[in-house]
Amino acid sequence: MIKVILVEDEYVVREGIKRIDWASHGYEFCGEAPDGEMALPMIRKYEPDIVITDIKMPFMDGLVLTRQIRKEFPYTEIIILSGYEEFGYAREAISLGVSKYLTKPIGAQELLGELDELKAGIEKKQRDRESDLQYRRDMAEDVLKSRREFFSSLIGGTHSVAERLSEISHSYDSAGAAFAHRFFDVNNNVRCAEDGMSVLSDASGQDDVQIKSIVIRNADRQRLSDFLKTGDPSETEFFVKEFLRNLGGEASLQSLLFRQYLTMDVYFAAADFVTGLGLDREELEAPDSSAEITMTPSGVEEYCRNVVSRSLSLRDNVSHNKYKDVVDKVIKYIEENYSDEELTLNKLADVVMFSPNHLSMIFSQQTGSTLSRYLIDYRIGKAKEALKCTSKKSSEIALEIGYRDPHYFSYVFKKATGLTPTQYRDGADHDQQNA
Repeated sequence: MIKVILVEDEYVVREGIKRIDWASHGYEFCGEAPDGEMALPMIRKYEPDIVITDIKMPFMDGLVLTRQIRKEFPYTEIIILSGYEEFGYAREAISLGVSKYLTKPIGAQELLGELDELKAGIEKKQRDRESDLQYRRDMAEDVLKSRREFFSSLIGGTHSVAERLSEISHSYDSAGAAFAHRFFDVNNNVRCAEDGMSVLSDASGQDDVQIKSIVIRNADRQRLSDFLKTGDPSETEFFVKEFLRNLGGEASLQSLLFRQYLTMDVYFAAADFVTGLGLDREELEAPDSSAEITMTPSGVEEYCRNVVSRSLSLRDNVSHNKYKDVVDKVIKYIEENYSDEELTLNKLADVVMFSPNHLSMIFSQQTGSTLSRYLIDYRIGKAKEALKCTSKKSSEIALEIGYRDPHYFSYVFKKATGLTPTQYRDGADHDQQNA
């Protein structure tokens, strides 16, 4: 089915579109949101084929949302649905590559007719993407095969590593050759030019046996890189254990050859990440060449855990220190201007001279809440205070906290607390309902 997400500020319009029998027309309605910032996580989760969005919304408007969707999901079709017919809006929407620009009000059948015009093109794109994905899967399998063959040939070889690398560079594809050099290259120097495999083999000669237990396809730096970017420091020990277990567990770490490779690869992945933060890789402990020769399996696990833990600590320090003042300034501005009904993500971004998308991301990282959620919660807190401490009408309170439409204020208040403003003022057990 074609997946659809709706982003619409007006409650009545949103409810009307939600009631369409989407499934019977070949569509899956994945969800709706009143604002672009609240819609983005949903869009990233479901990756819809079509996004229907209003232009003027209270926080992240439809044009900002469209630009972000175009950046992250170029195949998604975007329909602008707006009551604003000014040519400027339409012109900018067209420049962003929206599929359709429709004006409100619009009936269900008319909207479905517009969507049906897009359906054939979407289905063709889906078929093309699946074909491209299968091609990429085939290519990836070829690369993995080259890597496994290279690894196996190297273990049983009698040539020096330098000679073997030269052979591989000519007989394997570029990905296999790059893997070969990454496997044995430390600080850009091939270590074993003279005595070949003896430097990388243990005294018992059992490396050839132990190495066969390693699951080569899982020796992928990407998993580690992803954890360094988004992982929780409290999960470091678990991640490292799982990472090593997926490579073949304790048996794989009996191989001195593999222990040497693993410590080097983990270090270089972490060093790449740390330098990307603008720090010096000297912040990390590099593997010592003399220690590598005698490092135990438990020593490898400890080294990996320490390097990953240190990298995450550096990451969080950079993020916290760099953006704390920015977030504090945004919060202060919200507290002083929450009554402004035009308070938007764009306006806050201008205050701190950030792009809207960047500000939205760092605010969420620093506070655990989206900007729109924080603003709503702050306004609802002020509304509760006014309801309990004054005799003002609900409509007056709505205007004071930035909602020009009292019905929409009541909707937002009930969604946040489980009660209408009147019920809250009359002393209903809102804490229990909210729980």
